Amino acid sequence: MRIARITCDRCGKEIAGNPISIIPVYTDRETQYAAIDTENRAPQAKTQGSKDYCENCTIKILEYANTPAGKEKVKKETAKKETQAAAKAKASTVKDTAEKKERKKLDMGKAMALKEGGWTNKQIAEELGTTENTIAVELSRYRKRLMEGNNEKR
Repeated sequence: MRIARITCDRCGKEIAGNPISIIPVYTDRETQYAAIDTENRAPQAKTQGSKDYCENCTIKILEYANTPAGKEKVKKETAKKETQAAAKAKASTVKDTAEKKERKKLDMGKAMALKEGGWTNKQIAEELGTTENTIAVELSRYRKRLMEGNNEKR
C-alpha cells in the first residue's frame, strides 16, 4: 500500500488533511469574468496551480498579497532597522568581550628566569597572572625562536 505525503511548498512541513492551492486568475476588467487568454500569463502563474500550501503559509501569502504596497515597504524598513540595531548591539557585545579577553603581554624574560630558577609552570602562571597552559606554550615558542636564531647565526 502506497501512502502519499504532501508537504508545503513554502515551509516544507507535512500537510495533514487537504493542501491548499493558490491559483491566480486573470480577470477581464470589463466583464469581471476570468480571462481565457493564457498566452500572456507570467511564467509563475502557469506553474502556481501545482503548488501545495499549508493553512499557515496560505494565510501569510494572502496577508502579503492584500497588504498595500506602502505598508509593506514600511514593514520592511522597520524590520531592517530592527535587524541593524540588533546587529549593532551584538557587535558592541563582541567588541566588549574581545576587549575583556585581550591578551596581556607576557614578560618572557621573567618567565624564563623563574623557569631557570626551578619554578614550575603552575607557580610561574600564578606569579604572572595567567594559566599554566599559556606558560607552557609560550616557553616552548620562546625556546624554539631561540633555537632558530642560533641556527641562523651558524
